[in-house]
Amino acid sequence: YSSLFSSVLVSAVNQDARDTGKLHLESVELFKEYKKIVVVMDESILGSEFKVKFKKNTINTIVYPGITYSGANVSAASNYFFRKAVLVGDEIVQIASLFELAHEKSYYTVYIDNQGVLKDHGAKNYMDKAELSFVDSVISNVDIASYDRDGTALQQILSLLNTPRKTFIYINKFGAHVPYNKTIPPRLCKESRMEDYQTSVQVNSIAFLDRLASNMKSDTIVFYTSDHGQNFGKGPAAGNTGDDAAESEWDVPFALATGDANFIEQLKSSEVFERKFITHFEIAELVRNVLGYQMKGKRSIFEIQSTRKDEQSYCGHYGPPFNVLSNSAHNSRTCKVIDVH
Repeated sequence: YSSLFSSVLVSAVNQDARDTGKLHLESVELFKEYKKIVVVMDESILGSEFKVKFKKNTINTIVYPGITYSGANVSAASNYFFRKAVLVGDEIVQIASLFELAHEKSYYTVYIDNQGVLKDHGAKNYMDKAELSFVDSVISNVDIASYDRDGTALQQILSLLNTPRKTFIYINKFGAHVPYNKTIPPRLCKESRMEDYQTSVQVNSIAFLDRLASNMKSDTIVFYTSDHGQNFGKGPAAGNTGDDAAESEWDVPFALATGDANFIEQLKSSEVFERKFITHFEIAELVRNVLGYQMKGKRSIFEIQSTRKDEQSYCGHYGPPFNVLSNSAHNSRTCKVIDVH
């Protein structure tokens, strides 16, 4: 399914680089400069399962208490939206990549690929040559056992955090990718779909974040989420369309870790924590805020005095983002409307 989906995608969409510039962005100084910024994009972590296993907030880590929805219910589109798209009204619009924005702010940019994204003959999470030109270092862990990749990446991240230079890291983890029994050491496998999934979340998500958060300095900030959730029905675990798509396919976690206690308090004081839900678009907005950018003429929802309204529903995208990549009309967007009560 995955390779077929990707090959169809590439043939139908022009993958050539476009000059997106920073049409919808402006430079700001909402927060202090952080020397180390890490975006952890986990794989297939269901938000509700994460919250069950995550014990409690600590001095270094805070988990968003409401619901978090991913941009899409399939990896490639979700990663693409997170890295280089914004919501302008109800329309998804492509903007400069997080790698480009970090590069412009003189960060050493690192992409850690635990899934073989760049070796994919299809979508490659929509990372074109233009975007990759802003990546200083690519680290691939695909040649080692799948259940060892995230642990290896953790050590690589910790090493990078101990270097003196400003560093921006984006990692695509292997996480709880199907089949679940391949994501955990053989000694932990129960050959039960749900038990192996729950073990994978504990090992690859909770333990990973706990270890990373315990090494936080005041100049370091980590944004943690997942590309999409999971559907434990009879069909595929994610990427379903129309009536076959379940709300849980967009249900993901959002956690933030930093050694800067003031930032965590500032985040708690923002109106975000009064909301019923946020999405990847808002989390990516916070990453851009920390990098020194915000939407033109639109105050960040993470500012204490923000007047951005709290929405009551969310349009969860499914299928490939043809309309965004091809600049077609918004009414071609395919999504599942999720009402939040």
